[in-house]
Amino acid sequence: MSRRARLTFENAVYHVIARGIRKDTIFNCDEDRLTFLKKADEAFEKFGVTCYCYCLMDSHYHMVLKTPSANISKAVHHLNCSYSNWFRAKYRLVGPLFQGRFKGLLVDEDNYLLQLTAYIHLNPVRAGIVGTPELYRWSSFQDYLGKIHTLQTLDTGSLLNSLHRIRRQALKQYLEFINNDAGLEDPLKKPFKGIAVGSEEFTKRIADMLKQVKECREIPETRKRRDWDFEDILGAIISATGKSREEIIRKTHRNQERKLLIYLMKQHTDLNLREIGEIFKIDYTTVSFSAKRTALELKESKSMERLCRKVLKAIEKTNVK
Repeated sequence: MSRRARLTFENAVYHVIARGIRKDTIFNCDEDRLTFLKKADEAFEKFGVTCYCYCLMDSHYHMVLKTPSANISKAVHHLNCSYSNWFRAKYRLVGPLFQGRFKGLLVDEDNYLLQLTAYIHLNPVRAGIVGTPELYRWSSFQDYLGKIHTLQTLDTGSLLNSLHRIRRQALKQYLEFINNDAGLEDPLKKPFKGIAVGSEEFTKRIADMLKQVKECREIPETRKRRDWDFEDILGAIISATGKSREEIIRKTHRNQERKLLIYLMKQHTDLNLREIGEIFKIDYTTVSFSAKRTALELKESKSMERLCRKVLKAIEKTNVK
């Protein structure tokens, strides 16, 4: 079976985590972090997303995002793709920056937002980088303190207003909570069905949604395409051919693996033509033309068709839970 698609609905809140491939660094310097935050603002404004909290570590990032338009995948894919393209161009790298698709757990905003933001803001403390969260420059804790304003799309008021109507008193309570819970256990340690954390009422609501999705998938006409990403498909082609990433991505006239990679990304990911083109440094019209040529070749070439079947089989095998 294919990997479960993300559950989305209006005003859903997610704890998003994206890691560098092979746990490599995704932020090498302050310029990288500032650029990421700039691109985060652009992506969240474009898709109408609100950020409640964030923390940038060297090899990964945490964010708590609210999606009024039920579009978490599009928003985060846009951010990761935009930043990856900039990062690869700056450091002259080839291949994906992030490890597979991002992790996004649904969060009960009413009952878990306080614990979750505290846990995320304490991440640099647990990692031994700083002694207290206010000393860490690259998290939204500085915004909550009112020292800086990093993201236009960052909302500190929702959480603080839930604590006290006077911001000064609300911040005092928030600081007391963090200081008293420096050893706070991960509030997302045991998510419901692996996708959500919240009260019994919240998880029941999620269970009902999952049931509806399952019933919908039993009708072929209503099935959505698989939630694969660049890393899934590239890894499957590597597995099926034994070729390196560089060989597969390299732009040559006879590179069948590159053509298939572009085709499968168009068919099986949420990325649009322009976003795929940014990855391969080609125009979006070239992506469309290449995908159409590959679709035709799959019908006419037995060797191409066999390669495609091997790759699809490898992806399915990887995504079996």
